[in-house]
Amino acid sequence: MLPCEALRELMWLRMAKAEPSDFAALSIGPQAAEMLCAPVGTASVAAVFSSVFYMRLASGMLCATTADIDDGPISIRTSAQLDWRRVGLRKGQPVDLTRHHLRIVGLLAIDLSDAPVWQPNSVSPTFNSQDVSSALHQLRAQLKDHDGVPGLGALMIPGFQPPQNDAVFRRAAPLIASAGDWITGVVRGNSQAPADWAVSLLGAGPGLTPSGDDVLGGALLALRATGHANVAEALWRQIAPELTLRTNEISATLLAAAAMGHGSAAVHEVISALTGGAPPALDGALAAIDRIGHSSGWDTLLGVVTVLDTLAITPLNRAA
Repeated sequence: MLPCEALRELMWLRMAKAEPSDFAALSIGPQAAEMLCAPVGTASVAAVFSSVFYMRLASGMLCATTADIDDGPISIRTSAQLDWRRVGLRKGQPVDLTRHHLRIVGLLAIDLSDAPVWQPNSVSPTFNSQDVSSALHQLRAQLKDHDGVPGLGALMIPGFQPPQNDAVFRRAAPLIASAGDWITGVVRGNSQAPADWAVSLLGAGPGLTPSGDDVLGGALLALRATGHANVAEALWRQIAPELTLRTNEISATLLAAAAMGHGSAAVHEVISALTGGAPPALDGALAAIDRIGHSSGWDTLLGVVTVLDTLAITPLNRAA
């Protein structure tokens, strides 16, 4: 006799094959919408997790998520409230995908026709160094009392000492410390300065999106949000040629979106809280950050904070 869990899984698979699950898209990210507006061509399932599955198109990667996941640039957020793996999704399955529908024969159908295109909140056009410094101070005070900050994000905690035997911390900590000098130099006109620190961060750490990549994504988003598009572009020019060598295609796709100023809704929310003079909004923003992967949200926040620290203590001119 099969164990209960195995029997339950078998029943789920049989149900999935017999009756496709129908869902509606609640929102579509800007990069995802752009890909769907062009002829999609062939598409297939690239990876499946409990709350998100990724699809590989000729033009790039996009994903479908359950309703409880925040909006993002390459996401189709759906009404589903289940574990995608239990629907029967598997890597390599063909996907019928247009601007109006997403179908995987015998398993699921998602109506995309009425879904709005999600856009991240814009940040206030003013950047007040004192307000940002105050918000960063409050953030660090909250993190000091936070019950564990996973990943490289722990570097934001005052007095934190990285474990000596942790290879990721040993590799990443000095690189992140170099970022501020590079940002300052580029904003002041040295756009050709080599971003060795950033290239070396690519692919650093385990996970679907390595911690080093998340830090870089946060830095790109913060630079764009604060009006320093030229610095974001200089950073992107140096890391883009290294992506296929140093990281995976899902992480590379998310970094490309960050270079255009698009990230997870939770990250945009925390950038707004830190730069918009509304520190009370930090509580909700940090709760949302904590929901992004195991450590990805905190690693991304470290990239944001690294940029804001630099801009808050150095008299820099906003770029167009």
